[in-house]
Amino acid sequence: MKSRLLAITLAVVLAVVGIVGVLAYVRHANDRAINGLKAETVVYATQGFPAGTSLTKAQNEKWLGTEQVPDSSVTSPVQSVNKTNGNEVVSGTVAKGQVLLNNMLATSTSHTTGGFFIPSGMIAVAIDVCVPEAVADYVTAGSDVAVFDTTISDKEASQVTPSCSSEHPILGTGELGQGDAATVLMLSKIQVLAVGQNPVSQSTSAGSSTTATTEPVSSSSSSSGDVLVTVAVTQAQAQELILMCQVGIPYLALLGSSPPTLQPSNLFQHVGPPQP
Repeated sequence: MKSRLLAITLAVVLAVVGIVGVLAYVRHANDRAINGLKAETVVYATQGFPAGTSLTKAQNEKWLGTEQVPDSSVTSPVQSVNKTNGNEVVSGTVAKGQVLLNNMLATSTSHTTGGFFIPSGMIAVAIDVCVPEAVADYVTAGSDVAVFDTTISDKEASQVTPSCSSEHPILGTGELGQGDAATVLMLSKIQVLAVGQNPVSQSTSAGSSTTATTEPVSSSSSSSGDVLVTVAVTQAQAQELILMCQVGIPYLALLGSSPPTLQPSNLFQHVGPPQP
């Protein structure tokens, strides 16, 4: 009888120890999962508001809210409104639910025109590029981009012309030979102020005239055709961009918060037909 009671007691003790062990494992596993996420606070728009609105005003009007998100889900977010950034303004229209990023902010001394802010000492230039060259729909106001250019060096086939509905035609009668075409880095980093559809291409495809729009390009409207990307540049950069649009093919590359160091290079050239 005593041995039976001892066995039952031992079984109960082992069961309790097992339950405690399982609960401890689950708790530690949950802690590890939470620590792996490392949530951070971000500021988002509870309703839309226009370009030029300061963070302080948006906060006073209760247009801003905060929430916790995994730190890997967003790059360089605004985490709070304080004395340092309170007087900064959004450089473009903010949509309801949009998370505010630091590269969307500009100083209040920047010049306002056309619904966006031009940073002090810079000018705004719009370039006409095809949708792939504009990184599909992923280039938006506030983005930083690098600009590459493809040119033809052969004297007879000296220029390529943009075409968003077919391959880029080459002006001239010559055929491309080895080393005649090259893609090079021209501008390592410039800021995008606005992105909108080209009203000329839009009216051509629709069969009727339209006016210019500053609305973001949607995936449904930009599956083909071209877009206008307005950027903030210096005079020298503006001259490079304009020349690229006239005699070459500019191509944009979207930069992240920690982009690699980009260097001008002639490494990538067109390889023509084998020489006899």
